[in-house]
Amino acid sequence: MNCPIFREAYNIKSLIASNKIDYVQNAELKSYISSFESMILDANQEDGFVRRLLNERFWPSTDGKLSALNSISNSERYQEFPKGTYASDYEWFFNNREMEDLTANIFSWKKENVIDEQIFMDKIKIMIQIIDDELKEK
Repeated sequence: MNCPIFREAYNIKSLIASNKIDYVQNAELKSYISSFESMILDANQEDGFVRRLLNERFWPSTDGKLSALNSISNSERYQEFPKGTYASDYEWFFNNREMEDLTANIFSWKKENVIDEQIFMDKIKIMIQIIDDELKEK
């Protein structure tokens, strides 16, 4: 992949594998690098909550009531998709308290995931800069 965050994560894993982490003098940074893989797991763990809400509660509840085909077939990207066989019942959707709660939870958790991801990426950039600075001094 040509994504900066993946390249940076690869560089951190390379640093750990090469044992050059021993050259890093900053104890906090050394600890951060050592716990890097577990931090990745922690950052991705919350994504499972959003997926479970969608797969186990939202989709089963809206099945037969909201036509995804009618929504996406209007998009240029999905023109090859056929129209749905039924119309969406938006009145049911917007009057349903469970849908209101589910939608609020899905969007708030998704927003938290995006914020957490940005914080994580910012920390990685700072960490890599500190590592580069320290290794250049050696």
